[in-house]
Amino acid sequence: GRVYVSDTMDDAIYRLEDGDLGLWLKSPELEAPNGLLAEPSRLVVAAWGVMTEGFATDTPGHLKTVSIADKSLSSLGSGEPIGNLDGVEADVFGHYLTTDWMAGKLYRISSGGEATLLLGLDQGSADLEFLPRENLAVIPMMLNGTLVAYHLGG
Repeated sequence: GRVYVSDTMDDAIYRLEDGDLGLWLKSPELEAPNGLLAEPSRLVVAAWGVMTEGFATDTPGHLKTVSIADKSLSSLGSGEPIGNLDGVEADVFGHYLTTDWMAGKLYRISSGGEATLLLGLDQGSADLEFLPRENLAVIPMMLNGTLVAYHLGG
């Protein structure tokens, strides 16, 4: 199998394959890649945004896709800024769930890139896990030291 790892501060994605870890893609177009979701033919990338100093951004991020075959990079939808994205998971409806760490939000992103705010949270909403059978989003709250779970309805 393959494992993909983001390097947010260096606009890079590494790949672990057959015991070897190597740089797979480095591009400023990744816009500080954070969360990664591997699909059969592409990676879905939760971009933090165009960074300035530390974790500040000129332009907040959005979801991007990278073709596994040729590493071509594109925005999911229009590329309209959404937030400082952290985690990304697929839901049971063919959409994506993503967290905005800085603003403390959980979004549902359509396959066309349209964002719908699902929950307002505290700052620090990090990588998430989605349990499809329960339709449950589980989100670690880094600054609070807590783990929260939300049923997303049907």
